[in-house]
Amino acid sequence: MQRSKQSRWQWVSVVGWVLVTTFGAASWAQAPTPTLPKSWVDQMRWRCIGPATMSGRITALTVSRHDPNLWWAASASGGLLKTTNNGITFEHQFDRQATISIGDVQVAPSNPNIVWVGTGESNPRNSVSWGDGVYKSTDGGKTWKNMGLKKTFQIGSIAIHPKNPDIVYVGALGRLWGPNPDRGLYKTTDGGKTWKKILYVDDKTGVIDIEMHPKNPDVLLVATYERQRDGFDGNDPAKKYGAGSAIYRTTNGGRSFTKITKGLPSGKLGRIGLCFYARDPRHVYAVIESEKIGKMRPDFPFAGIEGTSAEAGARITKVVQKGPAERAGIRAGDIVIAIDDTPVYSYADLLAAIRKAKAGDKAVWKVVRDHRGKEIEIKYARHRQAGKRKGSPFTTRLGGQPPNVQEHQGEKGHEYGGVYHSEDGGVTWKRINSLNPRPMYFSQIRVDPRDRNHIWVLGIPLYHSSDGGKTFTADGAGRGVHVDHHALWIDPRDGRHMILGNDGGIYVTYDRGQHWDHLNHVVISQFYHVGVGPRRRYRVYGGLQDNGSWGAPNVVRHGSGPANPDWFRVGGGDGFICLVDPEDPDQLYVESQNGVMMRYHLKTGEGGRIQPKPPKGVQYRFNWKTPFLLSHHNSRIHYSAGNYVFRSLNRGRSIKAISPEISRTDRGAASALAESPLDEDVLYVGTTDGALWVTRSGGRQWHRIYPPEAKDASSEESAGKELAKKTAAAKKGGNKKDAKKSQPEASKKKPASSEKPSVPEGQPLEKLLPGPRWVSSLTASRFHAGRVYATFDGHRSNDDGIYPMVSEDYGKTWRSLRANLPEAAGSVRVLREDLQNENVLYLGCEFGCWVSVDRGRSWTRLNSNMPHVAVHEFAQHATSGELIAGTHGRGIWILDVTTLRQINAEAIAAPVKLYKPNTVVMWKRKPSRGNSGGPRAYVGQNPTREAILDYSLGRPARSVELKIVDFRGRKVVELPASRQKGFHR
Repeated sequence: MQRSKQSRWQWVSVVGWVLVTTFGAASWAQAPTPTLPKSWVDQMRWRCIGPATMSGRITALTVSRHDPNLWWAASASGGLLKTTNNGITFEHQFDRQATISIGDVQVAPSNPNIVWVGTGESNPRNSVSWGDGVYKSTDGGKTWKNMGLKKTFQIGSIAIHPKNPDIVYVGALGRLWGPNPDRGLYKTTDGGKTWKKILYVDDKTGVIDIEMHPKNPDVLLVATYERQRDGFDGNDPAKKYGAGSAIYRTTNGGRSFTKITKGLPSGKLGRIGLCFYARDPRHVYAVIESEKIGKMRPDFPFAGIEGTSAEAGARITKVVQKGPAERAGIRAGDIVIAIDDTPVYSYADLLAAIRKAKAGDKAVWKVVRDHRGKEIEIKYARHRQAGKRKGSPFTTRLGGQPPNVQEHQGEKGHEYGGVYHSEDGGVTWKRINSLNPRPMYFSQIRVDPRDRNHIWVLGIPLYHSSDGGKTFTADGAGRGVHVDHHALWIDPRDGRHMILGNDGGIYVTYDRGQHWDHLNHVVISQFYHVGVGPRRRYRVYGGLQDNGSWGAPNVVRHGSGPANPDWFRVGGGDGFICLVDPEDPDQLYVESQNGVMMRYHLKTGEGGRIQPKPPKGVQYRFNWKTPFLLSHHNSRIHYSAGNYVFRSLNRGRSIKAISPEISRTDRGAASALAESPLDEDVLYVGTTDGALWVTRSGGRQWHRIYPPEAKDASSEESAGKELAKKTAAAKKGGNKKDAKKSQPEASKKKPASSEKPSVPEGQPLEKLLPGPRWVSSLTASRFHAGRVYATFDGHRSNDDGIYPMVSEDYGKTWRSLRANLPEAAGSVRVLREDLQNENVLYLGCEFGCWVSVDRGRSWTRLNSNMPHVAVHEFAQHATSGELIAGTHGRGIWILDVTTLRQINAEAIAAPVKLYKPNTVVMWKRKPSRGNSGGPRAYVGQNPTREAILDYSLGRPARSVELKIVDFRGRKVVELPASRQKGFHR
């Protein structure tokens, strides 16, 4: 045992260990290279370090009618949570199913042991995952069985008969990126053994919501929804409205349906949410999206003024030249106190009075000027934006419609969507409020089961009405509650008790939203990326969906693992890539959506935005997740990419384009970027629209690998000169020799191997891909200069293919690494090469992660105790032997890969193999922090304080002795050892 000079930790290494085996007389034959056995990998256990503090997106809630303390919460991509004590503790259920993305969950009203899960989140945002049908549990979620509908992709809603749990309705929303004939409403009467499609619109339209009559289960209202995303990560789907979106009603359990139209918008509809009033089901409420949402009516009036509220009235601050107000004689400084007979007490009152009028109407404004009253007649003009959405006062950010402006939208205001009320069980409807916040992402409405005056509409804030929907306020959740609300349960016994699910997890209130308790002690955090610092006791950083960027130590000395207080925020918005300067562990680089990159120093607080400014006539655009990196050769050099590749020589303080435009289309932008660790002049970049480029000259010349360039510009030199003419910015990137750093200048080290590796002959990329596909990751090898790995994600192109690739010649030819990867792996998110062993590769997919010990010739699932969650990124710590996985739904997981790096074909086939153990650090304990959270305090896992000893047997042995010996060879201890074939830990 050795003690460090800093006396903060102790390294423990095995002084010596001996494995003695005896085999029978049977001959040993060398077998062909086998796939790494899954049983071996399953013994290598991940540890989760959280975080739970910011939680993640909740999609659905269901509560037992028999016991309000028993309930389930479904997450977008982190599985299913069950509590039996009203959220004091949770059990993760559903972790071992093929997918853990959930659209809906329902517990049978008649039997709390029967639970149904519909897989595939139904919110059509850019990071959404998908599922493989519906599952049923008959033991409260302990075990699950897939009950079919496997090609429905995403489930919108489930409804269970209140008395007969064998009768179940499932709303299949269907594929988000293309047509799908498996959409529609399904019904089973035998508990899921057989299904019948009872409502089908077309292969573009699915079912988003099902509402069952509280007193007559044969009466159902069904909302259909036509939506589709395209190949880009825009905020909204490419299609949000369609002729297929509608409300249908059945009174005979689905034998026949009637399409409901009376009182609803006559044009194309979007997403719809429904809710019966339990006490009197004649009353039904709906939130409905219309293609006319937010538009000004065609006769919208224009007065030509700006103003502010005065002590009594509205003060005019600006009068538009040649506008109606100026022509009438209104002046800046006038205070309007009435319009016709309507008093004006504020500027909002003035706008409301104007909006009630029509273009061409006349009105008498009563104003105070120089302490004297005047009456001035004004004739309103037609607003130049009338009939349009852009510039409308009725449009909120992200495409919604504000509350309480229904009286200003004219006689045909019901055409614009909003909140609707039916008094005859859903046959006819009347709009009661204009409210509809970002419909594609929310469209959920709830009414208190005992008091229909209390109505809740879920959106970015939580909207609440206490007057039956006449008016709504945006303070339903109060301060301190996360935004973006997707699920709400109201206690039928007491409407003050509610459970809320949003992008920040689960909240509970007992006073109708005045105060909320955040149940943030379960890990469902959704990481887009993960990065690590260089210290031995390193920090982990990552960006999360709608929760910014955070960091924490991977190990703590005051407890058994990182807890919520150990995490600290380093960035806002939707967090993405987080990188640490290897020369300064406190220098961070983070980003939020659409290319907002920042640098921040933890100790000094110094930082700034990293934002390239386009030259005149050039437009820059960036992906939702913008790729950037720090140079392997000089960490002052910062590369990033949008529709151009950018370089900064001074940590982002100044930044220039060094490439021609790289996207194939006018919507494309970079999605992956890599620099060779062996050659500072080699960069690769891939885009959302499927373009792939390489430069071998530090950005002076670029060659488009895919799609292939025209023959007359096929050479790298001619292509680079041709494309460089397209932008002057490509000539202003500076020279990397200008970058200064404390250590020697940019590295000149030679490739680890200049010989071309012995591999099968490759093919041009166009022969391996069905067409341009989103480039999800790029990794330039640290072992061979010409080797580069690329992954292509086709799901946005409605393609379920799996496309990991490798090139050994700078992208000229490629080989597929699909090998034995099953379809169940899902689309590929990331492929990374091990830092120490070129044959070990890590693959992150939509439904888990995989490892190869033979450079992609075969793959083995690496999940072991990790749920089947999407893995978006891997990081590797340089000295600890640890692999860090950033999952999009279950936080950050860490695995010691010391043994994996030693496994190869020979080790697998060998009669006996001893594996060198990793060094164990025994951190000195610090006093524990005070903790009043009890069972609600999440605590992650530290690495083990014991040495891990691994060995493998190629076949059963007669005897095995495992001994630990000291420097002199004397036995310290003998450990029990298995004689069975396989891997042993």
